[in-house]
Amino acid sequence: MKAITTPKAWLVAMLLVLCAGAFTACSNDDNHTSADATQLMGLYDVTITPSIGQQKMAQGSHTLYAELTVEGRHRLRIHWEKFNAPMFGKDGQLSTTQRMPFDMTVDLVLELQKNNDGEVTMQSVSGRFKAEPHAGTPVDPSKLPGGIAIPNPKGFETDRATATGRYKDGRLWLSVSPQILPITIIVEGTKKRN
Repeated sequence: MKAITTPKAWLVAMLLVLCAGAFTACSNDDNHTSADATQLMGLYDVTITPSIGQQKMAQGSHTLYAELTVEGRHRLRIHWEKFNAPMFGKDGQLSTTQRMPFDMTVDLVLELQKNNDGEVTMQSVSGRFKAEPHAGTPVDPSKLPGGIAIPNPKGFETDRATATGRYKDGRLWLSVSPQILPITIIVEGTKKRN
């Protein structure tokens, strides 16, 4: 291979290198950058709504925790513990007597991307879902809404839960799929002020 020795050839070679660098820097992902998870850390007042399809099964308020992970500032751990809420009745109203048969615990690690408009989008990289019988009493499968088949009336868990979400102006929205039940859990809320 012959070395480039003339100034004109050297200039042409440098221009080619610069052009190649400019083309590889361009991508379809120009509207996204890694987001800093420290901005999202804290406690959130949220409403959690487990649903089957478009039908809401239960709904209630809870506290959600958001904290940094060991993987770095572009990942966020979001979790809540032992959520339980009133069930929706046949009339579409929340029951004053019937509650969810399980206490729900969810623990997610989410990859964060920031859009040009300031919205942060989230995609899970890992997720855990755990259901424990409310008040420690095993669940009677015949009393479950919509004929849901549960893995175990004494409780169950999985490390395959997935989630997507977004955050903007102090408002959080998540859609969680336990991957062990045919439900979607919608989480909406605001960050608590310090």
